[in-house]
Amino acid sequence: NVSSVFSAIDCALFSVKVPIELSPDLPEKLAELVKSSSIPFDRFNKTVDLAKYYRSHNIKRDGDFWRLDMLLQCDPNGAGRPDEYLLALGLPDKDVPWLLFERRELLIRRGNEYYDPMGSNRGSRNGIFLETSDNDRPR
Repeated sequence: NVSSVFSAIDCALFSVKVPIELSPDLPEKLAELVKSSSIPFDRFNKTVDLAKYYRSHNIKRDGDFWRLDMLLQCDPNGAGRPDEYLLALGLPDKDVPWLLFERRELLIRRGNEYYDPMGSNRGSRNGIFLETSDNDRPR
């Protein structure tokens, strides 16, 4: 019994294009970061652990940019913010706010699949996160 669609949402898919010049080794650095069991980050006068919000990611080159898609926890207990992962990697705090972060989908996870409760049968119509990936952190 779900009282509302929003209460069933447990993750969000975000996309951002990061200029390669800001972090030429972003794929390697991000892969290493998300392996950590704890990723402390100062958020508004308190420290949060970004590791508990991370689900999975996909990154590929798109011209002069890295195209980063991140699946992050987003529920009443807290939410991941993709900008915080880039800041935790050491990208300049003067540049990160200028990046365009797009929340592409709100999703419900059932087993190893993600569903879009707003109409399509399955989440992430682009195929990136239809099933858990090797980068997926079990929850």
